[in-house]
Amino acid sequence: YFSLVHFVNQGILGTRNEFKKNYENPILKGRDSLATEKEIENGDEKLKDLLKIVNKCIIRRTAAILSKYLPIKTEHVVCIKLTPVQLAIYTEFSQCKATKSVASGDNCSATALGLIVLFKKLCNRNKL
Repeated sequence: YFSLVHFVNQGILGTRNEFKKNYENPILKGRDSLATEKEIENGDEKLKDLLKIVNKCIIRRTAAILSKYLPIKTEHVVCIKLTPVQLAIYTEFSQCKATKSVASGDNCSATALGLIVLFKKLCNRNKL
């Protein structure tokens, strides 16, 4: 999200680190299932602040408007077996401490999403 807004209006959200500190981290903490009431309120407030800034430079179009002008979306899903190297790395990764912690619900949802992204990258990487 930062990259998109930064591309449109460079510097409006500060540096990447400032954005993460001022908006991303508080918003993600507020959305976590284990968030305190204070973290939820802070996250909501930071999201409102962020939207006020972003709405000054980005016009959002709903799907209803865009569907008149864009072709129908077509997706193709191709399922193939993992290579032996991918399978070995996938197995090792799925058994690591961090993965097991998230799977058991001991970790925040942001970490879970990060692990899902890593699993997808691993499975989609054709060079392995």
